[in-house]
Amino acid sequence: MRPFPRRPADPERPAWPRLFMKNDYDLTQDFLSQIQVNVQAWGFLTVYPGWQDLDYVPSCNKFYFIRGGQGYLKIAGRDYDPQPGEWYWMPRGVRQSYASLGDNRLTKYWCHFTATIGDTDLAQLLDIPDKVIPADSEQLAGRFAALIEACDSRRLSSVLRIKSILLSLIADYLELAGINHLRLPSPAVNSKLQEVVHHIEQHLDTDLPVADLARIVHLHPSYFSRVFRSQLGQPPVQYINQRRIARASHLVLTSEEPLAEIARLVGIHDICYFSRLFRELTGYAPSEYRKLSRSQDRPADR
Repeated sequence: MRPFPRRPADPERPAWPRLFMKNDYDLTQDFLSQIQVNVQAWGFLTVYPGWQDLDYVPSCNKFYFIRGGQGYLKIAGRDYDPQPGEWYWMPRGVRQSYASLGDNRLTKYWCHFTATIGDTDLAQLLDIPDKVIPADSEQLAGRFAALIEACDSRRLSSVLRIKSILLSLIADYLELAGINHLRLPSPAVNSKLQEVVHHIEQHLDTDLPVADLARIVHLHPSYFSRVFRSQLGQPPVQYINQRRIARASHLVLTSEEPLAEIARLVGIHDICYFSRLFRELTGYAPSEYRKLSRSQDRPADR
């Protein structure tokens, strides 16, 4: 069910982007809301004799949840003798090794995955410990089994279930590790982007070419777009459209202006395109959004 439109608590106050909130929590939430995840490989196995790969750098993140046996892991120069019940996160781009030891071969759930925010790998923004110990190993084993089942399924819903389970596993790992902080962009980069976002917010009623935004911070447009996406999690044009519709939805709820005039006030001069973009980002046509809000304000029949 689509969320019902809510009238802003203070209609006189503009909806500023979260980048201007002055605490790290809000910026962290803004970053994490843009995360994209994908499972690349998965399974449950007892490793084969001679299982090993030494001093290699993987192109994806890996989860190993150890269920039994013996083996050897090395992550960024740190050696481990994995034990049953231990859960390892082996990050992308970090030198590592693994090997079997003796006849009691390692048994594990495993998953290769990507987790990115814009062009940045999630692991690069976090101080992730190599391993954690879950409180309930059987429950975690069930979650990995459910992930494998979803990955092997051909049901239409499986892709959604895969993402849901993987996001849940990542969240659980971070909670077990006690991680509550992202390494946010450097102050210099963040300051430049704040300048651009401020300009966008002040000029939503005008054309906002990417080249003009790049000129504000003296960057080449293509490089500017990469920096913008890597730090805010989306390209400039997508961000601008979201801000235009955020302001438009505020005006739809709080003014009597015709929809064509509201579209003009947020820099969109094609009413058909405005309606289509509004529906895409809010789930409602502009007229429906306004009508539902007003019906919400009427006293209920008694």
